[in-house]
Amino acid sequence: MTVQIVVNNVWSRIRGLKNIKTVDALDRKTSFYVEGYQYTKAFREGFYDHKRGRFVHWDGKKHLLTQKMVFPTGLLSRVRKFLEKYGEDVEIIDQRGDVKLGREIKIKKYTPRKYQQEAADAAIAQGRGIIRVGTGGGKTLISAMITAKYNVPTMIYVVGKDLLYQFHKEMEKTLGIKVGIIGDGHCDVKKINVCSVWTAITAFNLKTKISLDDEDWSPEVVSVDNKGKARIREAIQKSKLSIFDEAHFLATDTLQSIFKASKNCRYLFGLSGTDWRDDGADLLLESVCGERIYNMPSSKLIEQNFLVPPNIVLLDVPQYEGDLNKNYSSIYSRYITKNSVRNGMVVDSARKLIDKGKKVLILVRYLSHGNAIAEELSDLPIYFVNGEVDGKTRIAVKRDFENGELKCLIASSVFDIGINIPSLDALILAGGGKSTVRTLQRIGRVIRTCGNKKRAIVVDFIDNAKYLDKHSAIRIAVYETEPLFKMKFPKNFDRSVLKAPSKIIRKVK
Repeated sequence: MTVQIVVNNVWSRIRGLKNIKTVDALDRKTSFYVEGYQYTKAFREGFYDHKRGRFVHWDGKKHLLTQKMVFPTGLLSRVRKFLEKYGEDVEIIDQRGDVKLGREIKIKKYTPRKYQQEAADAAIAQGRGIIRVGTGGGKTLISAMITAKYNVPTMIYVVGKDLLYQFHKEMEKTLGIKVGIIGDGHCDVKKINVCSVWTAITAFNLKTKISLDDEDWSPEVVSVDNKGKARIREAIQKSKLSIFDEAHFLATDTLQSIFKASKNCRYLFGLSGTDWRDDGADLLLESVCGERIYNMPSSKLIEQNFLVPPNIVLLDVPQYEGDLNKNYSSIYSRYITKNSVRNGMVVDSARKLIDKGKKVLILVRYLSHGNAIAEELSDLPIYFVNGEVDGKTRIAVKRDFENGELKCLIASSVFDIGINIPSLDALILAGGGKSTVRTLQRIGRVIRTCGNKKRAIVVDFIDNAKYLDKHSAIRIAVYETEPLFKMKFPKNFDRSVLKAPSKIIRKVK
């Protein structure tokens, strides 16, 4: 008997699959363990399910195949291949319908690079998928090329004010038309729109918390009146093409809700230099966008001279002389935020780089850490950029930094994602962290080409404290996945002490 898969834009349904063993195997193929499941009461003790009217025990997994045999359409290729492998004859009943495409918009101002054209061609051929292009590889132009080809009602989702304005400016410049901007107080809805995910979330009255691995991405304060919310919801629900920049955020519940609201969206793509999740939720990215259809990591871009190679200098931080509490937050605070020895290494590195004429960015996680480092460098023209700094001020600060009025920027996570300062040529990773995604995003801040820049310098730290030593090992292992990232270890350092989980590193390659 033929197994049918009825396909719609958001959901697909399997009909006629009778083999229970195959169903169970497919369920395993379309589920994953939720990070930290083993510590939850639902897993350890069970809970009373009021809908079922009985006591149940959670298996710790997120199941994307429902009991009614419904799954997110992004998993269509995975499900079809699986069923065929199990000997099932599969018939696809595509109910998504045809979309009337507009006349192709002619790209202006830019001549696409070969890989950008390849990525856009792959998108048009597949109609859905994830495009991985290393940070600095020109994802904005790829988005514009896809948008120009389809020329249908479009929503391009970005994270953060900086990306909102950056994307909007480049889209208008490239397409030569007026593009809508939704976010940071703007609600200018047009056929093709760039939209802040925070504003989209607010329009649907959803909670504005997005977590990315070991750190939270600070939400922006958004105020939208009811009329504006209605216009935004209508634009999302009527869109035929959606492009998610920084696609790794798609694993979050809030952005999954935006995807589910896009019932008329026929074409959907995710772009990122880091299209995976450390928390095991990679399958959620695929459930929205589909499989990866193009891959251009940073080293390939360096090889083709579209990025510059980084020299990563690793400094060995001494063990903390005082007592360290077993609690992670306390250890981080004492060993990183308030550690005068480690902070002294950060400040000394910054001064040496500034003396060499480098444009330096110091990344931290917390305001208190940034303030402490800023105080130590207060005799220099510096600026501390954090979530409290408005969009206009950020633009002015970047301008002053690029023209040399500021010698050093200290920044919290607002500069981790998408910020574009090509002249930046030195980076100090003062805040540590274990996220493989954030690690490569941060390196991406400094390896863009600019003028005569041939190489970038990155300063990172080998921390010798509980939890933090593993985080350092993970970051170093991530650097090792990029063949053209060069590392310099302290003299006589024993690299065998660095042990990173192989299951995390495998997905980076």
